[in-house]
Order: sequence, then C-alpha cells, then structure tokens
Amino acid sequence: MPIPGTARTLLVVGRLVALVAAAFALALMAKPGYELFRYVFFSGSLTWAGIIPVVFALRICVAGWVAWAVLRLDGRALMRALLAAFGISFLLLYGWYYLILGMDYELFYWIVAGYFLYLAGGLLLGCASLLSARTRTGDGHA
Repeated sequence: MPIPGTARTLLVVGRLVALVAAAFALALMAKPGYELFRYVFFSGSLTWAGIIPVVFALRICVAGWVAWAVLRLDGRALMRALLAAFGISFLLLYGWYYLILGMDYELFYWIVAGYFLYLAGGLLLGCASLLSARTRTGDGHA
C-alpha cells in the first residue's frame, strides 16, 4: 500500500532536517576541533587537554553516522538512529553541560541547537511512520 502524501512529506522533511543537523554539527565542530587538536599535538610538548578532544572526535563521528543513516536507512530505522544520536550527543557527550555553559560562549548554544535538530528529525520521522501505519490498518479513513 502506498504511503499517504502527508506521511511522505513528513518523511522527506525529517530526512532533510537530519541531513542539515549532521552538516550543522560537522561545521560547528570543525573550527574548534581543529584548534583544540592543534593545541594538543603541536604546542611544543604533548599537552593533556582532558576528555574534550575525545568528545569532539565522538561528536564528529555521530554527525557522520547520522549523515550515513540519512542516505542508507529507511524511515523507522532512521528514526531510531536519530533518537539515539540525540541521546548520545545530548546526554553522553555533554550537550546538557554545553547548554549550561552557553551563557559564557554562544557557540555552545548553537551546538546544542544542532542536537535538538536530531530530535526534531526523529520526531518528524516518527510522525510519518505513525501516519503510514494508521493508513495501512484502515484507521485513517474517516
């Protein structure tokens, strides 16, 4: 059975939001990540900068994983991937802490906004899957 028009639109918009979120995260992590890695590895002596370089690398990996998922996965699997990316980014990779620190450096607010784009894309794909499932069972005909 074909996907209804509204669900198809939500599916396309959810994919676009997810792709924009991944590109946004990569763009925001590029400059500070480059500066941080340059400081750690080329400052004369090997300087320990804590866990932050690892977190930056993992954020870039999550953004790449989301971009791969947008191109390869179908609606429900992509929804699960986006919700997992939001959870990993916001909860495990200190997105909540960046939200608190945003008052000192506004780039942190932009980084967290990119994480919420993962959530928005996942919710759009969830709505699309609910609409298509509802149509398949026959409940959508009023």
